[in-house]
Amino acid sequence: MHVGPTFREYVHQEGWEEIESAIGTAYFKKENPNEVGILASSLGFATPKGFSFYSIEFRDGKCHFKQRLHFYCHPKDHFHPEYPKTHLDYRLQQTYDESKIVPLTPGVTDSKVLPQMLCNEVPKILSAMHILYGERGKNVALNKVVTASSTANPYPDPYIGEVEHSPSFVTDGDKSTPGRTWSPESGNAGEWLQIDLGEIYPINEIHLYPHTRNPSEFYKRFHFEVSKTGEFKGEQTTILTEDDLISSLKAERERLGSVRVYGNGRLVMYEFDPVEARYIKIVADAPDNWVNLQEVEIFTPLRE
Repeated sequence: MHVGPTFREYVHQEGWEEIESAIGTAYFKKENPNEVGILASSLGFATPKGFSFYSIEFRDGKCHFKQRLHFYCHPKDHFHPEYPKTHLDYRLQQTYDESKIVPLTPGVTDSKVLPQMLCNEVPKILSAMHILYGERGKNVALNKVVTASSTANPYPDPYIGEVEHSPSFVTDGDKSTPGRTWSPESGNAGEWLQIDLGEIYPINEIHLYPHTRNPSEFYKRFHFEVSKTGEFKGEQTTILTEDDLISSLKAERERLGSVRVYGNGRLVMYEFDPVEARYIKIVADAPDNWVNLQEVEIFTPLRE
């Protein structure tokens, strides 16, 4: 018998991306910065017959329930192709501050608790989304060539299975697989990782994702160098110096609140005046016992 995709496959097909928030797993669309998707099962409203996915748009100071999709399965199971069925069950009547909603379908039990949770959290989620995915240019590091001073050997981990290390993992777009990171052979100062953008770009922002399971597993002191030629024999420029990664992670956490990139502990976003570069090198300034780097994103300025 043919069955449809899993819920996670379905939302990815529809253009949703995942983040984590105070109310569990949430979803957003980059093309609509005012829309959030919420799994009702994250809020304790799952039933043996299935679960609901709510699409909510925040505009004019109100949370508008665009649609409710009900899936007749467990979120991890495959569902039949005729599902999900769309139900426009809710309509917000007043502003989110008043947290009032009118159920349009008799018998629903979440018409008071659910909107109160959502109306408190949706604006916070969207604020963090604007910081994370707001107005910026292109990530020119994605799938680009990466080299390093050294790379640690693979090893078996009793919790996550085989752990592999490769410089290429930091630009593959995968922020959530803990067994795919770059780790040097030693945690010594002077170890480095270099990204070749393929051509010269103006850049003004770098996102650094330490290990997905433990963001503190990276050098606490390091700096970024850029070069147009890749020689790094005096022509390079130091654009950023990190003296305390733990403090930077804490500050980013406070700025983003409860929201974090799905499957990833934390990240640090470094902004600087635009500079032209093809090669970006991260150089360790002090030794560290545990070093794992999950992903690096490098952005061009937003075009006017």
